[in-house]
Amino acid sequence: GGCLLATLATLAQPGPRITSWRAADGLPQSDVLAVSVAPRGLIITTHELSLPVGRLDGFSVSSVSNSPGAPSRVYLSRSEQYWTVDRAGLMEQTGGGWNLHPVPEITAEYRANPIRAIRPVPLLPLERNRVLVLLPEALLEYDAADRRARTLLRAVDTPRDRFNELAAGREDGAWISGLGGLLHLPGPLRKVSTNTPFEPVPLPQDLQAGMLQRPHEERRGAVVVAAEGAGPSSRRVLRWEQGRWQHWEAPDVDVRQAWAGPDGEFWGQTSTAVVRLLPRAQSLVAEVILPARRIRDVAVEPLGAAWLATSEGLFRVAPL
Repeated sequence: GGCLLATLATLAQPGPRITSWRAADGLPQSDVLAVSVAPRGLIITTHELSLPVGRLDGFSVSSVSNSPGAPSRVYLSRSEQYWTVDRAGLMEQTGGGWNLHPVPEITAEYRANPIRAIRPVPLLPLERNRVLVLLPEALLEYDAADRRARTLLRAVDTPRDRFNELAAGREDGAWISGLGGLLHLPGPLRKVSTNTPFEPVPLPQDLQAGMLQRPHEERRGAVVVAAEGAGPSSRRVLRWEQGRWQHWEAPDVDVRQAWAGPDGEFWGQTSTAVVRLLPRAQSLVAEVILPARRIRDVAVEPLGAAWLATSEGLFRVAPL
């Protein structure tokens, strides 16, 4: 009740446009475990294991097949293939069910890192039957036609000691974050191969930052990303543009992800709120825009509108 009243109070104030969807609006369930932004603006939601996947097309909500059996993001490719990840490999939606594609490298990762139960391996579908899979030690390409994964890039062969997140970028490219910086995968991704000239974007040596989180490339080409700070509980927001890094401390807010709105304004997500991040010298002050009991996942559109998977419904926060 208190959280809802706080939300209504937030909605009454000038600011971003906030829209919500719950079971009463057609979602399979109000409790949303994960969300992804698909090509053509489609939104895909994941719910409890016994419930189907939700699909929003801007006008209506529909259900897709049955549950994939894993509480992970479900991704939709341009060729209308649904993919998700499971501890046994990749899952592809076929007809009324899901087809398992065993991938030993994924199975080994889930066995080695129990955190994958709540932070699944990132995927990025390419053209039909091809999916990029990011593991801490390597970027893989899975080909469903021959049911085989091959290594495109190893972390040890790059300036990054360990990979963390994979996100689509402008001009059909993509970004990988990790320890010490970013890697850019130039588009078009359908041509990605072991010969692709992956472009490293290292952090300066004097910029102390830990693991970089999910990167967001804004429409003008700058990349915004949250990172661990120098201290055990400190956070930073980093911005890279035209070969230059900028950074701000976020001493009083546990920023899990950061992105930019259409005007370059910073936004962030904590475990219980979406915040607007206001620069004050070299620090950021957080203004709470949307509180929630628990935010499980965030997916950001290219122009900076964010979709939130929460225990209270699916929310879209669109900067005006």
